[in-house]
Amino acid sequence: MICLTTALRAFLIGIKINLSDGRSHPIAGLLLIIIGLCGLCRPEEMWHLREGWKFEDAEPSEEAILWCRVVGVISIIIGLILLF
Repeated sequence: MICLTTALRAFLIGIKINLSDGRSHPIAGLLLIIIGLCGLCRPEEMWHLREGWKFEDAEPSEEAILWCRVVGVISIIIGLILLF
């Protein structure tokens, strides 16, 4: 859960996005929208990509699935802000 937030923060810092410059960032916006849609529509798979590979026969908890969806919605909102 924290990994996706950290990855998004590193991505935004890595491509040096400055939200106060008044320009749109369509590539970053589209990427965040795609990541957000994956987290919203397929939270179990996103959990397996982030955490599930570390454990044998592990299943995500309801809280992990909920958190994945929440992060997905937040990513979509940030992506839309960056897009426009």
